[in-house]
Amino acid sequence: MIVLFGLSALIITASFPDSTHALAGAVFNTLSQFGASVGLASVSLISSTVAKRSHTPSDLLQGYRACFWTLLGAAIFTCLAGGFGLKRMSEKGMKKE
Repeated sequence: MIVLFGLSALIITASFPDSTHALAGAVFNTLSQFGASVGLASVSLISSTVAKRSHTPSDLLQGYRACFWTLLGAAIFTCLAGGFGLKRMSEKGMKKE
């Protein structure tokens, strides 16, 4: 996770002019923190909704399974979006002659 965050921050800042690197990094950090908090809240909501406020192990397991499938779908979507969005990123960081 830390490697992906660092790599993403470098790619984001490299795609902006030198005068706005700090702003691009700050916006990226803010949006990633916001996304993490919304993601945790969403998973908590899904788990508690599926478990129906019951604390029996079988109901909790059903909530955890629903969260797993939700997060798996989000991961697949993210990989596909990243694959399409980062097609031309191999050109970044190459030495200019």
